[in-house]
Amino acid sequence: MGATYRLFYMLVKPVLNRGLRWLLKSLRMLKLLREDEDYRYAVASLLGMEEILKRLDRHEVELVRLRGDMNKLREDIVGGFKRHDVELAKLREDMNRLREDMVEGFRRHYAELAKLREDMNRLREDMNRGFELVERHISALGARWGIMAESAFRESLRGLLERELRYRVEKWTVFDEAGKVYGYPSVVDVDI
Repeated sequence: MGATYRLFYMLVKPVLNRGLRWLLKSLRMLKLLREDEDYRYAVASLLGMEEILKRLDRHEVELVRLRGDMNKLREDIVGGFKRHDVELAKLREDMNRLREDMVEGFRRHYAELAKLREDMNRLREDMNRGFELVERHISALGARWGIMAESAFRESLRGLLERELRYRVEKWTVFDEAGKVYGYPSVVDVDI
């Protein structure tokens, strides 16, 4: 067994040594490819990939530059949004103040309208009392003068209205079929 082992060892040893050396060289080459850029380019140029690797490196540089530009643009956009948020907040405050001013203005106008309505109602009451007073006076005058003096009273009142108030007084005669004025159908004289 000893001779066979020796013979086998003598035949296999060179093959094993070559394989082991090749394996160690391969590991060293892989380490150099990973760590040494110049070596990597040298190997790549032998393989015809140098131009591709250089382009990839330029693309990587360009990507880094573009990323920086994109980050700057993003910062600008975020800054713009912040400025717009501030401006929108100011506009909202202005709008709220304007709304408050409008509400206050409406309150003042409603109060003024209520006062004017009260004044108008008082004026209406005063006018109604005045009309009632004039009607009583006219009725009293008519009763005092009697029916015979009606035409004289009518003429004096006509003169007063035409001269002082510039009204035109006319006599109007109509037949009251329903009898609303005297309670039975009759001719009614109206001075207007």
